[in-house]
Amino acid sequence: MIETIILEEPSARRRFLTAPCLEEREQYLFHLMRLGYGHHYLRSISGLMLRVIRFLGLTRLRAVGLDEIEKAGQAWAVYRGPDRRGKPGNSPGWLPIVAKNWLRFHGQLAIPPTPLHPYDKELTDFSEFLRSTNGLSPATVDGYSSRASAFLTWMAGRGRALCDVSLTDADEFFVDGRERGWCIWTISNHTQALRRFFFYAGERGWCRPVWHGE
Repeated sequence: MIETIILEEPSARRRFLTAPCLEEREQYLFHLMRLGYGHHYLRSISGLMLRVIRFLGLTRLRAVGLDEIEKAGQAWAVYRGPDRRGKPGNSPGWLPIVAKNWLRFHGQLAIPPTPLHPYDKELTDFSEFLRSTNGLSPATVDGYSSRASAFLTWMAGRGRALCDVSLTDADEFFVDGRERGWCIWTISNHTQALRRFFFYAGERGWCRPVWHGE
């Protein structure tokens, strides 16, 4: 694979062939080739992967976290050595993007797990209820769920529990939204979503009924 991309003098090809992670680099390039990327793009990515290896200090492919990739990008941004084309600056360019895509392809991008929402179970139940009984479109289900999640996140941040929720909480939520620039349509969409959520929550006994009537 590398031999068909690097058509320069033997020393350049030898550098590509002797760098660490040759097999993993070739597998990724073959994957990109199957996706339809051309020779020039593959050659560019191949060179960037060598910089990824260098600035991450890789001797073999291993799990790499986002912080480590960010530091490697910063080191490349100020690098002044022979591999630099153009002036150093504040931007890491494509190096972090290539690093993440390559490592993700091999399952070696270490991304910390997203913390569970304090009401993750309730929101999941609500979403499943909407999908199974209301005949709503996926976009509508996602909209209602995300708006209910936003309210519950806001409420939890103020030390309020779902079992104690009241219309006063909803009013304060909308006041806060207006202060952050919500327009009338945004408020209307959140109102509709919260009305559905709290009807369901009241029926499940998670809180007292908050809204009455559609």
